[in-house]
Amino acid sequence: MSKNYYRTDFIDELVETNNETEYFTQQIRNYNSIKTNHILLKKNHKSIGKPIGDYFSISFNSTHEKNQREDLENVIIKNLHFLYNKFNITNDSKVLVVGMGNQHITPDALGPQV
Repeated sequence: MSKNYYRTDFIDELVETNNETEYFTQQIRNYNSIKTNHILLKKNHKSIGKPIGDYFSISFNSTHEKNQREDLENVIIKNLHFLYNKFNITNDSKVLVVGMGNQHITPDALGPQV
């Protein structure tokens, strides 16, 4: 293994700019206390090591207050609508949505293929 190899399950830990390259585009948005990061990987690159596709991360600190929960719900709905439209998902389609990770458990504990 190369000494420069960096292992992570999250593409946004590998892509640290808010711009476009020949390999990806990235859009970081803030909705009140919620941050979204949409990365469209257009081309494979060994330093990224992920399949081509859309990657969304939604980060937030708390859902203790009703307004924070409602904001989070709206952000999730907005991102799901984007994907439904992009991939022509219908009411008959099957979709898997996974939510993982918090400050007490790392998502990579489940393995790199999850």
